[in-house]
Amino acid sequence: MKYLKIFVLIFLIISCNKKELQLPKIGIKGLTDIQNNSNIWMFFNVIENDTIAILNNNNKIGNTHLIFNIDKRLPLREIMPKLHEIQEKSKEDSPHKTGDMNNYFSYADTLSNTFAQLDFTNTFYIFTQEAYKNTISTIVNENDQNPILLQFKKESIRINHKKTDDFLKDLETTILNDSTKNRTIFLLFDQDLTYKKYLTVKVKLFSKGFKIENSEYIFSEE
Repeated sequence: MKYLKIFVLIFLIISCNKKELQLPKIGIKGLTDIQNNSNIWMFFNVIENDTIAILNNNNKIGNTHLIFNIDKRLPLREIMPKLHEIQEKSKEDSPHKTGDMNNYFSYADTLSNTFAQLDFTNTFYIFTQEAYKNTISTIVNENDQNPILLQFKKESIRINHKKTDDFLKDLETTILNDSTKNRTIFLLFDQDLTYKKYLTVKVKLFSKGFKIENSEYIFSEE
């Protein structure tokens, strides 16, 4: 019944905007029942063969937790600049701001048949190629920390994100063991990666309790 009510609510909101939004479906439990929240939507659209993210933040309310409902088909290059801008604006001091408000990604939890959220409040996105190269060079030289670098598309650990099923199996066998469990994981995503695959990676890592570096790199080497 709870699932049905939420589904109907989202359907009505989307229908009112005459747009369709497909959330990622992930079989992993996440956070639920986020109180005092408002929603931000990113819809999928194609204009002259270009994939475009249509942002709707008209329902954003100050001094609330923000839940981002993003279409699974959108590439990161369309999502992340808009998301980063909203994050930065939310950090600005306001005379009406009382307490800390968090940011959440939403997805359809197929395991519990409900909608779930992933907290990404402290994630900081870096887009410049030079910053990526300089930082990774520094990380690689810090042998005492022995971090894991996961780079999606041109992988530091060779994991192919193009085949989702194989990718998830490779991810488990590569890092879900005692020798790597306590390492910090640095995430690097190609800007052409779909949001569905991006969020699947994030949800899977966080569900297993891995240490994730707050800075994420969204880039293209081409």
